[in-house]
Amino acid sequence: MLQPQILARAHAFFKSLTDSYSEVGATAKDFQNWMRDVKLFIGNRDADMLIENYDVFGDVISFDATYHTNKYGMVFVPFIGVDNHWKSITFAACLLNHEDITNFTWACEMFLKVFQRPPRCLITDQCPAMKVAIAETFPDYVVHRYCMWHIM
Repeated sequence: MLQPQILARAHAFFKSLTDSYSEVGATAKDFQNWMRDVKLFIGNRDADMLIENYDVFGDVISFDATYHTNKYGMVFVPFIGVDNHWKSITFAACLLNHEDITNFTWACEMFLKVFQRPPRCLITDQCPAMKVAIAETFPDYVVHRYCMWHIM
């Protein structure tokens, strides 16, 4: 559970964005009540909600690796989709020690193990190791496309 002091800091952060507490639009107690309501809605179903979201919005997934953008120099690999409001949904993520076929294959296998079905389309950058890992893990199931952003 989030501690009250964390919610108070969140309220203070919103105040710093708007220059006064009156412009935040909510009190610190409102922040606490919101968190309480979210926890009542989700309960212990946070993992179930990820799987349900994947069932509904998991047709097209972005599988993109970032490198040297974190403190430990590890590769961060999120699996991201888009919901019906054009908002990003992170279905899964992993930290890898190298961008190689073995690690990407492992990430794809774990994704498949959790979600029980492959996406219909995977969008990636032009990483050759990702291409091989996708072909090995999802043969004949997934349409693999390159992201236009990485091509340009």
